[in-house]
This record gives sequence, structure tokens and C-alpha cells, in this order.
Amino acid sequence: RLKQLSKYVYFVILLTSSAAFAAEITSVRGKVTVRKAGQAPATLKAKDKVSGGDMIITGDDGFARVKFRDESVITVQGSTRYLISEDSDPSDKGGSKSMLVSGSIGADVYKIKKIYKDKDESYKLYTPTAVCGVRGTKFEIYSDKNGRSQTSVGEGEIAVSGDPLSDDKRVSSGQSVKSGDGFKSDKGGQVAKGKEKLPSLKDAAKSLGDKPKPDAEYEKYYVGLIQDLANRIVKMKGDYDAKEQEALRTADEAKKLPDSDTKKNSLFDRVAVLGLERFIIGKNTLHRINQFRGYMTLIENSSIQMPEAQKVEEIFLTIT
Repeated sequence: RLKQLSKYVYFVILLTSSAAFAAEITSVRGKVTVRKAGQAPATLKAKDKVSGGDMIITGDDGFARVKFRDESVITVQGSTRYLISEDSDPSDKGGSKSMLVSGSIGADVYKIKKIYKDKDESYKLYTPTAVCGVRGTKFEIYSDKNGRSQTSVGEGEIAVSGDPLSDDKRVSSGQSVKSGDGFKSDKGGQVAKGKEKLPSLKDAAKSLGDKPKPDAEYEKYYVGLIQDLANRIVKMKGDYDAKEQEALRTADEAKKLPDSDTKKNSLFDRVAVLGLERFIIGKNTLHRINQFRGYMTLIENSSIQMPEAQKVEEIFLTIT
């Protein structure tokens, strides 16, 4: 039983690692790079693998097509920063999470509808000011350097929430946008619905530039979100550690019982449940850490110092 427990814990550790393969680059054009946590950008090529925490960066002439393990496809347009926040794994029905930091992407999620079935909003795509729960199959999203986003829906519909930090409830509690319509989001959770036209890639490039920096008003807004996220991450790490300690205490209690005691197996079953709960907390924590990194990217060209960043990176290292 102890050997089974050790194998289970090892399996959970492997699953929790953010280095797991998330998607493959099927085609690229122009200047496309990938920036992994703590590393300088490197050229991205077709057939390269990308993982949770990787940011795809395209130049003005750049383009990349990204195919996830759940068979959803994201096309990253020019002058875009697209963060792969959480691994897509159809086996656990957990859904996919990623973040359009700035720029423009298209999404085709037709094949995942059968995978997620009744979990229609499991596939979530974030911008700095909104979160979209995908029910439809094809849509486009644009987000400028201030996080103001627009989307147009080609097929199906999506559910939109104007608060990217409070998406614990199903995204359907936000506004639902059907085919042919779109939405605009702004800071403070404001979502305006209607038929919207996405800006041209040329106009998007003018808005973003090589080193996008938000306006002073948005910069202040992002700093608040970063601090809020850091506090949440610290709390989640506390919950993560508490589950581990409870599992260890429960395992110790079980080891003291004779093999003939029926309570022994029950306690080890409880240890397995605690391990799974810890894994889920860890996965959600990694998602929030990657979201934190996305916001940090938006203010990286400013003079603002964020002491929270070091603490978050320390938490990341202990989880992975």
C-alpha cells in the first residue's frame, strides 16, 4: 500500500509540473519567438512543442498556428503576445486556459465540443480585462496594450465575464455573445455587447508596437490586479501545503494500524483523495502564476517595481 502511495504521489508531482507538453506549433511565418519563464526569447519553428507558462511573441509580419492536445487550434496574428497558461488535457476534462496579453488571435475549437460535452465553458481564454467561456466553435479576439478587448464570433456563441480574476463560477454568469455579434471589454468589469468589427492588423500593430506599454491609468489598474493576484497565489500556496500536511498526518496514522484493520485502507484512500485535491490546487495555482506573468509583461517597460514578483516566482519553483 505504501508503494502504491509513493507511486501515486510521484504521478501527481509529474502532472503538476508546468513543463508538460501543451501544444505543438504546426506552422509559422515571419518573426515568431517563444519566451519561457526566466529565459530570453528564442526563435519558434514549426513542429516545436510549447508548454504552460510559454509566451508566443510575433513581430509585425509574424504568424503562428498552435494546435493543442484537445485539438483546438489558435492562430496567433502579427504584433501579438499570447500566453499559454494551462495545459490542455482531454483526459481530465479540465479544459484549457490561455491569455491574449495583447494583439490578435483566432480560435477554432470545433473538435473539443464532444470532449467537454456539458462542460461548455471549460475552455477559457483570458484578456487583461475579460475572460471568455467558449461554447461556440470559431471566434476572433483583439486586445490592445491597455487590455481593452474586442471579439467577433463566427460560429456558435461565447460567454463573457468582465472580471478576469473572479472566474471561479461558470463564465455563463457573464454575457453571452452569439454568432455575428461581438463584445468590447474595459477595465472595471464593463462589457458592452453588440456587432463589433475587429481592427485591421495594420492598425493593431500601430497600437501595440514592439514594446507595448499601457497608459498611466491602465498601468495603475494593472498594478492593482497584480497585487491582488499575488495575494491569491500566496493563499492558494497555503492551501496547497495544508493538503500535503494533512495527507502526511493521515498516512502516519494509517501506518500505525495493523494490516487487518479495515480503517487502514480507508485512511490510505483518504490520502489519495488529498493528493488529488492538492494536485488540483497546484494546477490552479500555476494558472494564476502564469496569469500574473501576463500582467507583468504589460508593465515590463515601466519604472514600477513589483516586489510581489519574487515571492510569486519562489512559489512557482516550490510547486514545480
